[in-house]
Amino acid sequence: MINTITVKDFLSLSVAEYEKLTGKKLQFTGKLSFKLMRHQVKKAVKKGKLQESSMLFASMSVFDDFNMLGFILGFLLGPIGVAIGYLTKDENIIKWTWMGFGAWALILVIAILI
Repeated sequence: MINTITVKDFLSLSVAEYEKLTGKKLQFTGKLSFKLMRHQVKKAVKKGKLQESSMLFASMSVFDDFNMLGFILGFLLGPIGVAIGYLTKDENIIKWTWMGFGAWALILVIAILI
């Protein structure tokens, strides 16, 4: 299990290599999260916000525990979806209903402003 890795090494990792290093088998959403994180790090390097010699933490992804049901509840039903999420008493679902609601609210604000 790795704690830190250089940006350069992280950008050269494949999903399979990342799974070996972390000791975790990634599901579809985890693989998607890894690729998204790699893309964001690559953009930060190109913009000069991050140097290739910098260190990253291995567990820096917010999306490791992505819950599709929770996100869809929050995104499609807004505040009602968040309320339903609380009824499940599952912290992961509650977290992702809030994430979905945040995306819903952001889209709503953009639509109002345009």
